[in-house]
Amino acid sequence: MPGTRKVMALLIIIFLVGYTILTLKLYNPPKATPATSDPKTFSAERAMTHLQVIAREPHSAGSAEHEAVRNYIIDEFQKLGLETSTTTQVGARAGRRFISGGQAINILAKLKGTSSNKTILVMSHYDSQPNTPGAADDGAGVVAILESIRALKETGPLKNDVLFLITDLEEVGLLGAEAFVHHEDLKDIGMILNFEARGNSGVSLTFELSEDNGWIIRQFKKAAKYPLANSFAYEVYKVMPNDTDFSMFRNSGISGLNAAFVEGFSNYHSMTDTPENINQGSIQHHGVHLLGLLQHFGNIDLTNTKEDDAIFFNLIANWLVIYPISWDVPLMVLTGLLFLVILIMGYRKRRIKIGHLFIGFGLFLICFLLGIGLTWLLQKGILLAYPYYSNFYAANFYNANFYQLSVLGTALLSFGLCYHWASKRYTHESLFFGALFFHLILMVVFKVYLNTGAYILYFPLICIFIVYLITLSLNLREEHSPVTCGSLQIVLFAPILSLWIPLAYTLFIIFTITLPFAALGIILLSMPLLIPSLSSIQRLGNRLILWVAAGFTIAGLVLAHLYSDYNESHPLQTNLMYAVDADNQNAYWISGNKNLDEWNAQFIQADQKESFPEFYPNSNRRYWKGEAPLVETTVGNVNVLSDTLINDQRVMELEIVPAQNTASFEMYFPENTAINQIIDRKFPATNGNANQQTYVRFTAPPKDGLRMKIRMESNANHHFTLIERSMGIPGEISKKMPASIIPGPGYISNTTQIKRTITF
Repeated sequence: MPGTRKVMALLIIIFLVGYTILTLKLYNPPKATPATSDPKTFSAERAMTHLQVIAREPHSAGSAEHEAVRNYIIDEFQKLGLETSTTTQVGARAGRRFISGGQAINILAKLKGTSSNKTILVMSHYDSQPNTPGAADDGAGVVAILESIRALKETGPLKNDVLFLITDLEEVGLLGAEAFVHHEDLKDIGMILNFEARGNSGVSLTFELSEDNGWIIRQFKKAAKYPLANSFAYEVYKVMPNDTDFSMFRNSGISGLNAAFVEGFSNYHSMTDTPENINQGSIQHHGVHLLGLLQHFGNIDLTNTKEDDAIFFNLIANWLVIYPISWDVPLMVLTGLLFLVILIMGYRKRRIKIGHLFIGFGLFLICFLLGIGLTWLLQKGILLAYPYYSNFYAANFYNANFYQLSVLGTALLSFGLCYHWASKRYTHESLFFGALFFHLILMVVFKVYLNTGAYILYFPLICIFIVYLITLSLNLREEHSPVTCGSLQIVLFAPILSLWIPLAYTLFIIFTITLPFAALGIILLSMPLLIPSLSSIQRLGNRLILWVAAGFTIAGLVLAHLYSDYNESHPLQTNLMYAVDADNQNAYWISGNKNLDEWNAQFIQADQKESFPEFYPNSNRRYWKGEAPLVETTVGNVNVLSDTLINDQRVMELEIVPAQNTASFEMYFPENTAINQIIDRKFPATNGNANQQTYVRFTAPPKDGLRMKIRMESNANHHFTLIERSMGIPGEISKKMPASIIPGPGYISNTTQIKRTITF
């Protein structure tokens, strides 16, 4: 019998490792279809011909490259025979003391249906951030649209009209989509599909749906060839600060969905987001996804698209499970009742002791907190050892995925340290169900704060409780029936790991090493599954779990270290701005990096960060700052077109004519100034606070200038501050970057900014 228990323990370990690998392998995008495939199908290879043009170089709003990309997309729509036009509108998002706006040039192309009752709106954006070619974000979405239209032309017309909206100024605040929503009549739109990316690889995950999504998720399952979606991701995304163009339509009442791939986060908004680096399988998934949705929604009635929210998740690979939200509370009640029945059965059979149950709960709580503490120490150690990771979003260097092994190691280590001694003193049923009581409490918390996300706990718990009802009913004990109990354990692992492994993997990708605790939490929740087999596993080695934990932790650190150097293939992102204070004829080097690196340290010799009152007198943000040589720069003009007094208020109409290379400008006004109008866009009064200035940030200003109407108190000081931003650093004072270093993302990086005071 001892030998049998060892064999079953070994089989359980082999199954855990093998099934984890299989689950992650299944969580991959489909292979790219070659250009020689059936013309009625979507081909990522065919789509890549467009991407090579669109993502040839950075094309942020207002640049010449941006205009070239726009013209290319327009030409391709026209070649495909679509009614194509552009709209030039001011998009804006107003706060209490600021307006962020821009002149958006959206591209519209309509594919006419045969008998349309509602229009499908399909969106992607064509602008990139300043320092990236934007192959994935959002070139992938644009080319998925172009190739899908080509395939649709081969398969025959749809019934419903499809309007393709390729938005502008998404990267500076979703301003193109905001302009469309603000100016257009949306009553004919019955469905919205948006395609995005936050990396350059991975599956096309439908991570957001509109409210009352029961109908659309069921139709999505019918339409999508590889449907990947879960309502937990939907709930998590709702509480995050992130937005996409889809966000502008949340209050429209129109049904829709939002899809993106998120792996390869280190390439997000980076110069490495190129066609050569993108995973063509991700484009294939985007495209097959879109083509299937258009062929389905394009031929059905879109008049009534609302049903109560649903619970939905992939149980394994593309198997999408959907059921009504009305089942949620009954299933939670069932979970609680099953737990109560098992406690009674276990107590009567003397296999569960109430006192030990509370010890099990407390022990798992300690395990959970210990895991968080160990991972926090791991995280701090990593960032201390590799400070240049902080140059990337969320410290997500190219080797970040290796650290998942280390996080798994810390979870196992906390479990091993807590349960090594306890398993010899208390029955494993008491420890097991004590830990699961923690899961029950968390299930209720999830229901309260993540309404449709509680399934990630009650679904596994129901599976566990059903298996244990069988175990207790037959009075099976692991020490007496190791084969039967081990087999039941393996059966139990399959559905639970299918659900939790992709979730933990995705959460780590999204939050990375800066916030690994979401992924860690899912891993720690799975640890109690080892308790029933713990005594058998320990027969393979008394400290086996501790050694395995150490192995995972060390392996992750070693593998990550082997790939921790930056080089030409995996360059370091850096951040540097050339700032000119034209009023005082001073110039500065400014960096927003957390730490200086070997390149920008050549410009800035400083021991610590400091504020930058020369540009931002009311900001507490700190920068690396150093003196810079002053070179000649070009600035625009500000002209007063009218200036009148109305009821003790000064009303002015200004004309701002930017320099030809100005990509955006910021204009700061005296406190309590109201911006009433920019070009043709009118705004309600926007008042500043005492000692704060009202300001406007405007991207892609017209080269021939724009008009702005403002209103302020007649006795206010009449000094305005204007900061113009252009791309690049003057060549005569810059230093060539090595191939292993690239400009980082953001609107400070690799820019020249000129500040001056204008007095009227």
